[in-house]
Amino acid sequence: VNQGLPLVADIQASQAQGGATLHIQGPLANLLLKAQLSLRQPEGRNQQSLTLGGEIQPFAAWPVSHLTASVKNLNLADLHASLPDSGLQGQISLQPTAKKALQAKLDMRNDRAGAWSDQRLPVRSLRGQILLPDVHAANDLAQAWRQGELDLVAQLPTVAGQTPGDLAVSGGWGGQRVLQARWHKLEPQALYDRAPPLQLDGGLQLKPDWASMGSKASEANWARLRSSLDLKMSGLFGPSFSSRPIKTLRKSDVPVSLVLDGRYGPGQFDVSVLRLQAQSAQAELRDAVLRWVVPGAPSTSLRAPAPSWSAK
Repeated sequence: VNQGLPLVADIQASQAQGGATLHIQGPLANLLLKAQLSLRQPEGRNQQSLTLGGEIQPFAAWPVSHLTASVKNLNLADLHASLPDSGLQGQISLQPTAKKALQAKLDMRNDRAGAWSDQRLPVRSLRGQILLPDVHAANDLAQAWRQGELDLVAQLPTVAGQTPGDLAVSGGWGGQRVLQARWHKLEPQALYDRAPPLQLDGGLQLKPDWASMGSKASEANWARLRSSLDLKMSGLFGPSFSSRPIKTLRKSDVPVSLVLDGRYGPGQFDVSVLRLQAQSAQAELRDAVLRWVVPGAPSTSLRAPAPSWSAK
C-alpha cells in the first residue's frame, strides 16, 4: 500500500431524518477528517447535531491521533432504537501530550438524565480526563490499553426532591497504579428502578499486588492480577429515596452501612471481613473464600478455610 498516496474525498448524504457531510484530505498515512451530522426535529424541538474534526493515521497502532467531537441536543435513541433517551451537550477531545501519551478530555452534560430502566442515560454530567501513557509505543490496540490513568467526575440523577449525587473515579490501572472511586449521595433507585431505596456515601480502593506475580509481572493483565479491595459505605434506607410508594417500607429512613475488606485474584476472592449494619442490627462474615473458574488459569485443589459468621 502506498501510504503517501494523496486523497481528497467529499461525501454528502441526506434523508428524511437528517443529513451528513464528510470531508477527507491528505496522504493515506495521515488523513484530515471533518464530519457533521444533523437530525431534523419536529417543530418546537431543538435541532440535534454532531461535529467531528481530527487526524487519522490508518496504519498506526492507535489510528486516531487527534479528534474533537462536539454534540448539541443529541438524543442517542434517535440514532438507534436500542440506545437510551438522552439530551447530550458538550465536547470530547483526543490529543497527544508532550510525553507521547494520548489524553482524552470530556465535558459533557445530559439534559434528559433518568433511570436506565426507563430507557434513559443515568448520568447528568461527566467531566474529566483519561490518559494512555504508552499508546505510541504499542504495537496494537490491546497493548495501548494495558496502562492508563483517569480522573472523572459524574453527577448522577436523583429521586424527586433530592440533591443530585456524584461519583468520582481517579487513579488508574497497570503498573503500581491504584484505582479509587468515591461517591456522595448516590441513589441506586434513581439509576435503576428495581434497586433498593438507598442514599449512600462511600469509597472503593483497588490496589494491585504486582509482587505476587513474580517473574510474570510484565506479562500480567488486569484480569489476572492479584489485588486488595477495600470498600466502605454508609447511608440511609427508606421511603425518602424511593421513586414509588412501597407498603412494606418503614415510614422513616434507617441508617445502614457496609464494610468489605478482601483480596481478589484470578478465580478467587478472599473475604477478610464483610460487615453489614442496619440501625442496631449487625451481621459479620470473616475468612470466607469465593471461587470460580477462569479459562486458561490453573485449577486449585487447596481447601478453603471455614468462614465464621456472626449476627446480632
